[in-house]
Parts: sequence; C-alpha cells; structure tokens
Amino acid sequence: GTARGSSGGTGGRGGNITLSGSENTDLTVTANGSGALVFHTFAGSGGTGGYATGGGDSYGGDGGPGGTGGTISVNMGASILNLSTTNDTAQGIDARSYGGNGGDGGDGNGTFIDKGKGGSAAGSGPGGDLTIDITGSISTTGSESNALFAQSVGGFSGAGGSGSGFIAYGAGSESAGAGGSVSVTWSAGEDGSISTSGDYSDGIFAQSQGGGGGKGGKGSGIKALAGSGSAGGDGTKATVITTGGTISTEGINAVGIYTQSSGGTGGAGGGASAIDSIGGSGGGGGKGGTAEVSNLSTVTTQNDFSDGIYVESVGGGGGRAASTSGIVSVGGSGGNGATGGTATLANIGAITTSGDHADAAYAHSIGGGGGKGASSTAIGVPFSVAIGGNGGTGNHGGAVNINKIGTAGAQLTTTGEHARGLVAYSQGGGGGHAGNTVSVSASSTPDVSVAIGGSGGAAGNGGEVRVNFNGGVSTAGGHSTGILATSTG
Repeated sequence: GTARGSSGGTGGRGGNITLSGSENTDLTVTANGSGALVFHTFAGSGGTGGYATGGGDSYGGDGGPGGTGGTISVNMGASILNLSTTNDTAQGIDARSYGGNGGDGGDGNGTFIDKGKGGSAAGSGPGGDLTIDITGSISTTGSESNALFAQSVGGFSGAGGSGSGFIAYGAGSESAGAGGSVSVTWSAGEDGSISTSGDYSDGIFAQSQGGGGGKGGKGSGIKALAGSGSAGGDGTKATVITTGGTISTEGINAVGIYTQSSGGTGGAGGGASAIDSIGGSGGGGGKGGTAEVSNLSTVTTQNDFSDGIYVESVGGGGGRAASTSGIVSVGGSGGNGATGGTATLANIGAITTSGDHADAAYAHSIGGGGGKGASSTAIGVPFSVAIGGNGGTGNHGGAVNINKIGTAGAQLTTTGEHARGLVAYSQGGGGGHAGNTVSVSASSTPDVSVAIGGSGGAAGNGGEVRVNFNGGVSTAGGHSTGILATSTG
C-alpha cells in the first residue's frame, strides 16, 4: 500500500517587546556579567516532516513553517540612559528578533518498482521590526561587546525531502523569511557618549538580514527528478541616526557605526542519480534593502580594521546546483543573484581613524553573484547524454550616495596604512560558472556519446555613485586615497 509521512507542525511566533520612558525617567545599569539591556524575541522553528517507507508508493511529509519574530520598540529618547558592561560578549543594548526556521521535508523511499517522493520543505518566518530611540551614554570594556546591537534576521528555509524508487522526486523548498526593518536613533543629550574598549566591539551595529533558502531534495532511482532550492529572504531597510556627542572604539575590528541590509543566499538545488536524471536548480538570492546613516556626531576609532562609519547593502548570491549522473543526465542551473539596495551616508560629524586598513567612511552596494551550474556525468551502453547546468546570472549593485548635511563641512582624517578617507563603491555580482560534463559510452557496435556543457551566467552592472561632500579629507599613511568613488560591473 501507499505510505505517507505526517506533516511537521508550525513554529510559534515570538512575542512583541516594548520599553518606554517619560521625560523625567533616568535609567542607570551597570552589568558585570552580561548585557545591560537585553531584548530578544525568537520565533519557533517548524517541525520536520515524517519519513515514509513502504511496499508501494511512498510520500514524505511536508515540513512545517517557521514562526514570525516579534517586534521590539525601545522608546527612551526622552529619558537619560547611563549603561555600562565589563564582561566579554556583553552588549550595552542587545536587541534581536529572529524568524523561525522552516522544517525539513521527510524522505519518501519507494521500492524498486514504485514511486518515492520527498516532502516539501517549509518556508521560514521573517524577523520582526526593531525601533530603538535612546538618549545618553553607553560604554563596554570586553571583547565582542558592542555598545548598541540591533539585528533582525529572517529564518532559514528547510531542506526538501529526498525521494527514491522506480520514479523518484526530490522535493523543493519555500522561500526564506525576510529580515525586519531596523531603525536606531541615538542622541547624546547634554554630555552623552558611546564607547567600547574591546576587540570586535562596534559602537553601533544595525543589521537587517534575510534568511537563507532551503536546499532541494535529491532523487535516486530509474527515473529521478531532484527538487530545486528556494529563494533567500530579502533584507529590509536599516537606518542609523546620531546626534551630538562622541562615538569611540579602541579595539581591533571595532567600527564606529556599522549599518547593513543583506539578502540571504539561495538554496542549493538537489542532485539526481538514475538512468534518466534531472537535477534541481539553485534558488535565487534575496534582495539587499536600503542602508542609511545620518551622522551628526564625532566618530573616532583607534585600531586596525576599524572603520569610522561603514554602510552596506548586499544582494544575496544564487544557490549552486548539485551534480547529476546517469545514462541521460541533465544538470540544473545555478540560481540568480539579487540586486543590492541603495547605500546612503549623510555626514556632518568629524571622523578620525588611527589604525591600518581603517577607512574613515565607507559606503557600498553589491549585487549578488550567480550560482554555479551543475556538473553532469553520463555513462552508458550503447549511448550516453550529459548536459551541464547553466551558471546563474549575477545582479546589479545599487546606488551609493554620499550627502552633506547643511553648509558646514565635515573633516575626515586617517593616519594608518591603507586607510582611505572616503570610499563610495557599487559593484555588480559576477555570473555563475557553468557545469562541466562527462559522457562515456562503450559498445562492440557503433555507439553515441553526447556531452553539452552549460553556459556561464552574465555578470551584473555597477550602480550609480554620487558624492556630494563639503569638508576636508586628510590621510597620512601609505596607500591611503583621499576620496575613491567607483562603479564596477
């Protein structure tokens, strides 16, 4: 008889979190163990579909969808905060919303004369929106201890179930969850500041990250069709606004303000192994969202690899396609990359860096690269056919804008080696590599052996770059360009 796996359950939603204060409310927290203010809302992951194995046709159960991350709202702009931490991995403010992962599909394993089909993987949940509005001071002294950390991440999609049998179908997956919007507003007030002392400890870190796509299930049997990977989730808008005071870091790889919106990578296509086999294609990447910084504060960093302000939008890369084999073997195509979003920096504050490889201000947008096409191998008597998969298309970089605020000029200063004053950069993603092919046939009579390679994917274009800067730029170290504006395909 027919065997069917049960479906996985749905992941639960993360709850919403709100903190607010009035004009006369001050808040002082000194944390010697962990973070000073921690806001986490994590959704549950979907359940895995049940496996199916029987004497007849077998169908794996579908995975369950991931839950949605809750929202976080911290509205303390009218209050005065004084937060400090002293331990490693202890953030001053730690705000995170994560979507739940999608459940994997169950495998379907039929007999040699029956059908086997894997269960479909479920999509993941999106991360929730974050809004942080604060006034006052934050300081941390440990390593990996950001003063203000705000992140929304979409969940990762599940993997499609594999199928085996006389006719075998590997299952696909649903798209990944998007990262939620992230908005951070910080004001120094009368005498506030943000400072970190440890390595890998940014002053402000704001990120919207789309989840990764799920992998397609493989197929194996006499005839096999593999599942395709699913699309990565999109990044959403990430914004930082600062007013007054100073933002300073002392450690290695400690950026003053880091803002990123990034799409997730597409899932890999499933492989296939059968007499007649067709591989699954890779999923497309998720789009990078808008990333913006408006800075009216003084920013200083003192060590290597510690940029003053870093603004980035990245399109997700396409998923690769897995290899196939058989007498007739057709490889799947790589997934297409996604577009990078707009990256904008508006600045009036003085920015100074002292370390090597520490740019004062860096804004860029990158399109996602195409995924690699599948390799295909065919061996048969008296004929064989192998067709390689095409590489995915790279996508375009987004616009990059450097804007002035008002008429006053901003001073950008670097003293280290390979430390540029201002970089504005848009780059298109590269095309994916084509899949290789091998076809071999042997017979005492005339035989036919055909091998057709795939095509490489086209690359994306660089986006428009605009620099409207009023002020001074000073670089003292070697290999340290003052202003670099580049658009590259």
